[in-house]
Amino acid sequence: MDIVGADGSPHTPKEDVFNPFAPAANDLLLAPQCKKRCAEWKTSVSRRLSFGCTTENPGKRSREENHTHISDEELVDALYENLLVADI
Repeated sequence: MDIVGADGSPHTPKEDVFNPFAPAANDLLLAPQCKKRCAEWKTSVSRRLSFGCTTENPGKRSREENHTHISDEELVDALYENLLVADI
């Protein structure tokens, strides 16, 4: 590679100049893919979570007894309190 021009003065070779505005290859435009970790997460999450009923006799309790109902005001108050604690 010749870095001296025809007039004897040094110059930057044109083929090695970095062009930040040149279009990149399509595979470089995408975010990195972590196929290995995604597969690990899918199997490990199903082992940790328990979606079953926690009561001994699930048929004897009604659906209303399994869920606690919170009014909108209580929910907003609780959210506001948590935001205040997070800011402090």
